[in-house]
Amino acid sequence: MNRSCRALLAGLTVLVIVLAGCSSSKHEGSPATSTTSAPSAATTSVSTTSTSTTVPRATQNLLATPQLKTQLLAAFAQSKGYPQTYFQGPASGSVYYAYLGSTDSYWALASFSLAPDAPEQLAVDMQDGGGSGIFTVSSGGSWDVRYQGVPFPCPGDLPSALVMLWGLQYGAGCQIASANSPARASIRGLPVLTIPSRTYFGTILYFGLQYDGSGDMLFEPETWQGNSPPASHSRQYVDLDWGSSVQTGLWVGSSPASSHEVIGPFDQTFANAVTKAMVPFASEPYSGYVVTVTNPAGCQGSCSMATDIVQYGPDTPTPPNPDYTEPPG
Repeated sequence: MNRSCRALLAGLTVLVIVLAGCSSSKHEGSPATSTTSAPSAATTSVSTTSTSTTVPRATQNLLATPQLKTQLLAAFAQSKGYPQTYFQGPASGSVYYAYLGSTDSYWALASFSLAPDAPEQLAVDMQDGGGSGIFTVSSGGSWDVRYQGVPFPCPGDLPSALVMLWGLQYGAGCQIASANSPARASIRGLPVLTIPSRTYFGTILYFGLQYDGSGDMLFEPETWQGNSPPASHSRQYVDLDWGSSVQTGLWVGSSPASSHEVIGPFDQTFANAVTKAMVPFASEPYSGYVVTVTNPAGCQGSCSMATDIVQYGPDTPTPPNPDYTEPPG
């Protein structure tokens, strides 16, 4: 073989290698690449059976093959309880697929739309994240399907390793904690109060905490003067907002003598403390929250802000000669 023929074959070999490398692209929506083989099954089956001779061990992105997408479509339709012909997809760019090493399981995200002949009731069921699935499966099992919700993702929706792997971010509107006091039932029919800017004492009937540190709560102010137990006369409540800068004081200790105050933001720890205290705080005297309220400029209606919250309980020190007066009803 002469030199020119050998050079031509060498060039073709390089071209074949380059083309082979291009054939393994990243799965849709994923920021990383992988050529690791995925669980496979007959395209009409929802269950998965691995046919790969190399099982991935570390958490990694996987290639979303057409066969995988067919499996996700079938699993999604089955979870909705409707024929697969009523659905279309997965939508381009919506598919994420990975192996999670810590649980030896496969995870996927995918979104779907409806076929033109789908029933109207199904269109309602696809709203508010109902058209997007979170899929999980272990080797040899069947796909488990949950729905993504809005916003997505929020803490608890996905393992943190996958959130990082896929380059996702938690939405500011994610609610990570909320609680209702049994006393909240007493506010039915009561007016929402807009109160002047000052410090009040009362109980928290409801709160919600979002991922970005913002939130809101229903606060029922009470009158607490001298050594008398707190009492509510007006039977009104306030809808308070707060931001990530609100300061909270949480008293810890087994007795007033040993208690001390921990200062920090309204975070998950403080939210858990509020949740546990709601039942006793609704019924025990000298228990509740001292809340400083401000009203932003131009505030109309229910837009008051809580800027400082201090928790008091039966085993914590109480203010000497307290002087808190509920606003007039």
